[in-house]
Amino acid sequence: MEDDNIKSQEPSAAMFQADMNDAGSEERYPAGEKWIAMLRLVWNERAYMARVAGVGLLLSLALAFAIPKRYTTSTRLMPPDPQSALC
Repeated sequence: MEDDNIKSQEPSAAMFQADMNDAGSEERYPAGEKWIAMLRLVWNERAYMARVAGVGLLLSLALAFAIPKRYTTSTRLMPPDPQSALC
């Protein structure tokens, strides 16, 4: 019961964004408290951010392996220069 009460007091992303857009946000959150509120928001949303990063990783790996390999190489051997052989 106490955990639910603590969770309800923590700021959500929507509440934080609304507070940041508010004209008096400097009065409500001093500079140090803004950082604490942002860090708490990031910490609370870490599972979501991990899922987004994982999906991005999987999509980028799938794209990297789906692109066909197109390598074209050529080598041309040239005979030695006659002037350099006399040195």
